Amino acid sequence: MTGNNKTSWMKIVIVCIFAGMLGIGYKWYSKRTMVVQPIQFNHLKHNKLSCEICHPGILKKAKAGLPSISLCANCHATSPDLSETGKKWWIYFLNKDPEIVPWQPLYSVPKHAYFSHRRHLSIASKEKLLSCPVCHGDIHKTERIPQKRLVNFSMEKCRRCHRYWKVSTDCTACHR
Repeated sequence: MTGNNKTSWMKIVIVCIFAGMLGIGYKWYSKRTMVVQPIQFNHLKHNKLSCEICHPGILKKAKAGLPSISLCANCHATSPDLSETGKKWWIYFLNKDPEIVPWQPLYSVPKHAYFSHRRHLSIASKEKLLSCPVCHGDIHKTERIPQKRLVNFSMEKCRRCHRYWKVSTDCTACHR
């Protein structure tokens, strides 16, 4: 092999190794970000209800709540669903703590950042500027809870929104 052929061969090997590492990394990352819920909740069936009925605290607290079995039982006091999934769900959770459903958060904020549902919704809803789908996508149209976020967040996305609505972009407003 000449020196030039050897260099070309090495470049091909390096590109293949790099591409393989990217593929493995993507597969690992996409699995890591998938969320599996204990119940395949149908938002579409419930979308006539306001979000705060099932997610208590979104108007009064920094963090939105997730529904408990006792909250579900307010409407579904008797067999909530005659499907196999509904029966399994009901039997499983009646034998558990009625306040705890092991929901896995689909959306989260990095530890170094602060986000308050109460603040965003109380300020923005006065002007009808912000509704749940702006940040959470069309979750209200889903028949199964997605395994991944419908909307991906980044600091730049938040900054664009803040600039658009002419609210503070001061770093200390969100970063603690």
